[in-house]
Amino acid sequence: MEKLIFPLSKLLEGLEMVSRDCTVYMHKKTYEFIIITDEDLRTYDIYRSDEDQTLLEWEKDMMHLLDDVLYQKKDEYIILPDSFELHEHKIMERFSYTLSDTLRDDFLNAIFRKGAFQRFQQLLIHYGLRDIWFEYKRKSYLEKLIAWCEEQGYAYE
Repeated sequence: MEKLIFPLSKLLEGLEMVSRDCTVYMHKKTYEFIIITDEDLRTYDIYRSDEDQTLLEWEKDMMHLLDDVLYQKKDEYIILPDSFELHEHKIMERFSYTLSDTLRDDFLNAIFRKGAFQRFQQLLIHYGLRDIWFEYKRKSYLEKLIAWCEEQGYAYE
């Protein structure tokens, strides 16, 4: 069997699509991404229990795609790490510790309160740190991807 080598740049692109309410699948050979939301899964479960229901054409196409990704052709896809595995909150905390004392306190106070992600984004904009944050986050994701690939036994380049 041919050993697959995944480009880290493509995996990183997929990670950037990850959110709390979806799972990102990547085709092993074409590197095409399929994003499946929680709502897609609920619709799919309803569809599987009652295939006679009326669906729009695009919904039927989606149901067939989900069937392929989840069951019929599942060996052709890998599931990228989800938002819980990425620990974005922890990345935000580590980023905060790279900042000066005053900024660090502002960011740490923001991320340990309700609405942490929104507050964090607001502070990034306020202090003009968005580009620095996105570079830090990209490097953190890259580290996580390398470790994840090694855990999964995937080769990468």
